Amino acid sequence: FDYELLIKSSLKAESDIQTDLNWLIDKELVVKMRHSDGNTYFFRHAMIRDAAHDRMSDKNSKDVHFRIAESLIHEFPTRVDDNPYQVAKHKAGATQYEPAVNYGFKMINKLVARSSNAEAIKISTEIQSWIGVLDTEIAQVEKELELVEHMLPVYTMISMWGKEQYESLTERSFQLLNNYAKLTGESSDLYKYSAGRTEWMLF
Repeated sequence: FDYELLIKSSLKAESDIQTDLNWLIDKELVVKMRHSDGNTYFFRHAMIRDAAHDRMSDKNSKDVHFRIAESLIHEFPTRVDDNPYQVAKHKAGATQYEPAVNYGFKMINKLVARSSNAEAIKISTEIQSWIGVLDTEIAQVEKELELVEHMLPVYTMISMWGKEQYESLTERSFQLLNNYAKLTGESSDLYKYSAGRTEWMLF
């Protein structure tokens, strides 16, 4: 964990945080790494990190994730621009799934621009799980349609047009469009755009 982010997102005074960190270091639970742009602390083992997390109540865990996400957004905008996925993960941890999905989309766009297709697919799977717990079915359909739009360039590049994954994506798009029409009885701009893209995919 990053020291500056810890200071910005914690409810404790910096002096108290430093005392806690020194105790953790003395007990050989965390390791301090010095960098030119600040200090970073690592748990010596993933089991220690997981045990610390498991001791937190659900409410406390959500509050911490929320504060970290907000600190990233307001105090570290350059970092968020470089890696929106950081905010996405913490928003999801705070059960704020819609903004988590939106920041996840931003990360996919950055990965697509770098041709990091495998990583984009991995993240899209996690975004799909967040979409599945959105409050309404309409919101779920709308966000999954957006996910399809964001992932089209990825499957175009790796599936070589007409392969199984791309055909599955096309079929799912039609299902989503039909579900949206049934749920709303009308066509939104997103619906019209996605419908046009889905029909184009068949050629």
